[in-house]
Amino acid sequence: FSRQLLGLLLRGSDSFGINAQTLSYVFWSSIVVLALVPIVAIWRNLSTIAMIVAESIGGGPRLPAHAVQSGIKGISAVVLGYWFYLIIPTDQLGGWGWIIIVLAAILVVAVFSRRLIYWHSEWQASMRDVLAETPGQARAAAVASARGQRVRDLRAWDLHLSDCDVPDGAKYAGQTLAQISIPARFGCAVLEIERNGHVITAIRPDLRLYPGDKLLLLGQTTQLEAACEHLTEEGVSRDQSDEFSGSVLETFEVPAGTYTGRSLAELNLAQVTGTRIVGIQRGENKTIAPSGQEKLEAGDNVLVTGTLAEIASFRRWLNTGADVSEPVAT
Repeated sequence: FSRQLLGLLLRGSDSFGINAQTLSYVFWSSIVVLALVPIVAIWRNLSTIAMIVAESIGGGPRLPAHAVQSGIKGISAVVLGYWFYLIIPTDQLGGWGWIIIVLAAILVVAVFSRRLIYWHSEWQASMRDVLAETPGQARAAAVASARGQRVRDLRAWDLHLSDCDVPDGAKYAGQTLAQISIPARFGCAVLEIERNGHVITAIRPDLRLYPGDKLLLLGQTTQLEAACEHLTEEGVSRDQSDEFSGSVLETFEVPAGTYTGRSLAELNLAQVTGTRIVGIQRGENKTIAPSGQEKLEAGDNVLVTGTLAEIASFRRWLNTGADVSEPVAT
């Protein structure tokens, strides 16, 4: 509707005290700035796809991964450029007018790219809230209650949340979480990963990290500082846990049941309930980011992470003592 809107503005240009040519420049510049948010998001998605494809099919002297990635990004840039050429109304301002606006847009992207990405993420989060099945007030109350519970559990376990960004050019980019071994090396757990505005709560060992990813880590202060220093290569550690709304934390006491004495790998909670146990307290001993060989015993306190629905599924599983061979419906 851009042309129609401009037509309405031009008919009332005398009321603004601006001549038609200046008004056209201001209007199309505003449209371009507004369009930069989804355009940057599209380019980030294409870049991520290029990296994933390069890691999948690239490798070796004949087809190096970086060449595949550069080739895909180059083709994507050409396609995007041709698409813009087709939809940009060049008849409105002429060639030089659009060249000036495009150069200004490139400058805006170079200076404010992180802010544009943040706005895109905020818009996505707002849209998800609007389309959520749970009514807004009920969902807000549930989230507020979960956050309160999370604060209490973190204090009880003497743990903290911190997020770390994967920088451009990180040496470990493209590696899996199993290869990076954050729990084994630093003693903290990865709760969530935010990628292009999407929160990934199903953390698997084969999940790969890419530049721009944001990791939510759980651990003690020294563990978080060491992990973030390694991940960001700048030692940046910030408490930004409220930015992550996908997962919650809750502590449960393990009663006697068919699952006691069995290892976490045998219980396969990620498949059964969607949750993960990120801490086990047995007496005075606390184990953060336990391995799959750790066993549950009656009386253990376990710190569980997952979405609200997954936490509810874990609670039902724990109370009913269901056999792991029969997954609990969520």
